Amino acid sequence: MSSREELTRRIEKLNRGPLLNSIPQNPNESGNNIRDTSGLPKRRHDCLVEQLLQRLTAEHSALPCCEIEIPACELEAQSGCLHRRFLSTVGSEGWQRAVSTLDRQSAEVVDPNRVVFLDIETTGLADTPLFLIGLMESTHTGFVFRQYFARHYGEEPHVIAAASRRLRDIRVLLTFNGRSFDVPYIRRRAAAAGVDFQEPEAHVDLLVEARCRYRGEVPNCRLQTLEQAICGRLREDDIPSYEIPSAYFEYVETGNTDRIVQVIKHNLYDLLTMADLVCRMWGRE
Repeated sequence: MSSREELTRRIEKLNRGPLLNSIPQNPNESGNNIRDTSGLPKRRHDCLVEQLLQRLTAEHSALPCCEIEIPACELEAQSGCLHRRFLSTVGSEGWQRAVSTLDRQSAEVVDPNRVVFLDIETTGLADTPLFLIGLMESTHTGFVFRQYFARHYGEEPHVIAAASRRLRDIRVLLTFNGRSFDVPYIRRRAAAAGVDFQEPEAHVDLLVEARCRYRGEVPNCRLQTLEQAICGRLREDDIPSYEIPSAYFEYVETGNTDRIVQVIKHNLYDLLTMADLVCRMWGRE
């Protein structure tokens, strides 16, 4: 049995059933960077890469930091299906129970447009600069990504300030390990830069819920493990997390965008997977 077949078999076992559109045996059957094995078709990402590269070029240098706004359908053609599931989930009993324990004012149904997913990319695990804050918002047309990227170390304060302004009117923040890592990291970097960082009223850390639900069913509760075993999704050509700092250092020193575009896409996929987990943990399916 090939390693590809073995991985598919293991994920099917964890999912307690066969995967729809399981990973093709021929790696040339699709040009996508991630295959959604839950049945959603994918599209090539050439246009997305072009958009990302455009925003990293000198023509946008007048902005205090690089701001990227992309509809989720540019990353995954059928993200609209996930968005509709999310809208249904926000009104579910499980969702309300999770949110109301954190914020008494959220006992009523929260407007999905005031819920945001957050994920950051940094140059290390300690108090070293962060260079990317990624947000995913729910809008009337679907999910929209908003990323704030530092083209050099001096733009870090502007990245934090821009994200903070965007979070000002948000009611519920959704992260994965954000209570222990992302939000404290932003706080420390904001304090070091003298920037005011405003946090939403309620913060739901999906890692906490995932550990309660899936411990013992999966080898670990890392996001990409859950992405494969619970969501039935498998990325290809994704940059490993441990390579992200060096990819940014290379970009700052040389201007080479090859690896940093991978980092930006990695961040987008993390955000989309969080939404998928929310639907699976608290949805009405």
